[in-house]
Amino acid sequence: MYDEETPDYRTPEQRAEVERFEAGEDIGEGAEPVELLVKKPLHKVVPIRMNDDQWRTLTREAEELGLRPTTLLRMWVLERLRDAERARRGPRAVAEAGPSAARRPGR
Repeated sequence: MYDEETPDYRTPEQRAEVERFEAGEDIGEGAEPVELLVKKPLHKVVPIRMNDDQWRTLTREAEELGLRPTTLLRMWVLERLRDAERARRGPRAVAEAGPSAARRPGR
């Protein structure tokens, strides 16, 4: 099961415990299987160039929201793409989408 590239374990007991866990055996009292939802991986990475002042502003905005700067950028881009798609479909699509589709004040 293990090859030469596998890290050494401190004791043979530790190695045996890991092997039992990986085999699904002896994982502890009360342990129950859980179902995990795995998101589809993203396929495109888009580099964005900005100067230091712009990066600092983005970082400050993200921190105020409790986000990482790259997460905030992605949220903004996806929001604009949704807005553009709704605009292309026309006013009826925006009305059908409900109040959440309306632009927030200050944007």
